[in-house]
Amino acid sequence: MTIPTTLPADESSTPVFVYGSLMSPKILYGIIGSPPNLTPTLLKAQMAPATLHAHKRHSVQGADFPAVVQTGVDTDSVHGFLVTGLTEAQKGRINSFEGYLYTSERVNIVLEGGKSCWASVYVWAGKVEDLGAKEWTFEAFKMTRMYSRWGQGE
Repeated sequence: MTIPTTLPADESSTPVFVYGSLMSPKILYGIIGSPPNLTPTLLKAQMAPATLHAHKRHSVQGADFPAVVQTGVDTDSVHGFLVTGLTEAQKGRINSFEGYLYTSERVNIVLEGGKSCWASVYVWAGKVEDLGAKEWTFEAFKMTRMYSRWGQGE
């Protein structure tokens, strides 16, 4: 896995940080499409555990998916996966999936072992009032209807 450590000149080489339902390789695979040489197992090899600092993950009221907001507090962090090797078409499908409630921002991500790199992340652009008080967790997500429909069998 090649991890860029400097800000890429264009979006095409920028990996994506996922922190919600797309942490499931099977769900991510369902969203980005399936080129003939890609399987959920191969996609999982393109996903590295990573952390986004100075942000917080919230549940969204009435939804199975989370939202991330910038807090500016260094001790706040969101754990997820850095996904490398995506094509522009695949990134476009993620963008469509995320929709108008999120904006894509370039942020610095820290990988396990301390190495950092640039990535794009989808940050909440909806109403703050729509965010739940408790943090969204992947473990709780596994108990939802969305996960049972899209993500089982990982």
